[in-house]
Amino acid sequence: MTTTTIDHLNLVFTFVNLCVFIYFTILVHNYNKSKDRIDFLRQVPLISIEQNYNSNYYIKNVGSGPALNIRILSQPDFENKTWRKNEIAYSLFGDSTEIELNTFDKSAYLILYSDIHQKKYYSYMNNNSLSFGAYKKTKSDDEINKILKFKKPKEQLRDEHFPSV
Repeated sequence: MTTTTIDHLNLVFTFVNLCVFIYFTILVHNYNKSKDRIDFLRQVPLISIEQNYNSNYYIKNVGSGPALNIRILSQPDFENKTWRKNEIAYSLFGDSTEIELNTFDKSAYLILYSDIHQKKYYSYMNNNSLSFGAYKKTKSDDEINKILKFKKPKEQLRDEHFPSV
């Protein structure tokens, strides 16, 4: 083979290698982009209502994402379908922080909050039984939807908890 033929084959081989390299680079990039999107969507908060050794209740975020715009509804009036107390609790990031629920009426709590995508969630405790889920405005008449439709008083700031910055 002549030197010119070898040079041409090297050029073709280099071009094919470059094309294969670009193709695999695009594949890896698209995979990482979709994986990042899936990881971002999995950041869902979950607020748990727990009881400590003093029989006081507190809320804690045990989910994988931050709980934002938390509202604590307490002191329910089931007969008139209202909540007597509506407190702003700001946000909870991770499971290291907690907020004590300081009310004399510990019969029921409704915690409303959202995630980083502004999807709304609730955690509801009644008679030491906790339920939670996504807040969907539906026309069903199950217990949770009835509770979510209770009237809420004007929001008030909590004394002990300040915004996370």
